[in-house]
Amino acid sequence: MLGVAACQRGEFEQGIECISKAIQTSPKNAYFHNNLANALLFLGREDEASASYAAALDIDPKLAEAHYNTGNILKDQDRPEEAAQRYERALAINPEYAEARSNLGNVLKEIGHLEEAVDCYETILAARPDLAEVHFNLGNTLIDLGRSANAIDPLRQALAEKVQAIGGNGDDL
Repeated sequence: MLGVAACQRGEFEQGIECISKAIQTSPKNAYFHNNLANALLFLGREDEASASYAAALDIDPKLAEAHYNTGNILKDQDRPEEAAQRYERALAINPEYAEARSNLGNVLKEIGHLEEAVDCYETILAARPDLAEVHFNLGNTLIDLGRSANAIDPLRQALAEKVQAIGGNGDDL
């Protein structure tokens, strides 16, 4: 799609124009509305992006990405409980959606549901042990729970993953 390609090149205004034309041609395409929302959000047009995500979900309530992205907006607006609901909806549709589960863990931690946050992080890491940020979040949440000894391994793993990502082997950690 030309609009998405324009956005990938950093030409968001052109991308918005192309995607808007695609929506005029196919107004019931939820992916077009979702892509428009992504471009609008990148330009800081949060209200318009929210409306486009809502339009996408009106067309296809099972579009996990639109629930996830709406959750991100709600999280950024300091509405963590509502964000958690959106992430949970995304996960009900796609239980393997690591980003949604990670953000759910983050907002659960924010509202004081630390054990549930730990469960989210551990679920992700069982499938994706390479995610340094999730190891880091797990370690910090364990510290917040007063389980500092249990936090050592996740924090060490977070550091090892980061070292590996920049070309080291992390064996000295």
